[in-house]
Amino acid sequence: RSTSRLSNNTPVNGAIFAYNADRDAYAVAFAGTLNPGAAMEDLAGLLIPAGPVKLDFFSSGETYLSDFSSDPVPPAGGEINKPFPEPPEQAPLVHLGYRTAVESLSIGVVTPNNLKSILSGIEEEEFDLYVTGHSLGASVAQLFAAWVRAGGVPYKKIHVKCYSFATPKSANAPMSFNYGLALANDGFSYAVNN
Repeated sequence: RSTSRLSNNTPVNGAIFAYNADRDAYAVAFAGTLNPGAAMEDLAGLLIPAGPVKLDFFSSGETYLSDFSSDPVPPAGGEINKPFPEPPEQAPLVHLGYRTAVESLSIGVVTPNNLKSILSGIEEEEFDLYVTGHSLGASVAQLFAAWVRAGGVPYKKIHVKCYSFATPKSANAPMSFNYGLALANDGFSYAVNN
């Protein structure tokens, strides 16, 4: 179990990390909104860049973006015509509060260990990781899955699969598109909403 805390030692975010020997797979479950600190993350709906960012109020070198070629792939035996002019490309953005929650648990100083150090400490170089959460935890799970897929844990080949429940919106359309290419379109992310 990992818990991020405020400077006065008040707990904010929580995650449980587990291993299933029958499936030879790992899992991490993120808690939803359990306290006022987590509620403040829900309310911090400012959209900030999904890659490395340096703002007056938030700085991070982490990225949630997977790299994809921007060049279209020509069809077999065909060619690609020049596309019609498109509007300027929008930057991929993520919810500040949910990004803060992800980074507090994945790379922050947490009790007992952050998730990056736990995943880095796994002996296998390649393994399956199931990620889940509800509400705030669901948004954190999706952003965490994007972070893992984008190379958040170097030198490991992690097959991440995300199951999120009642997920609040945590990104703009360009980031959602990147997430879809990285995870959802290949069946590695499922969002359950009622």
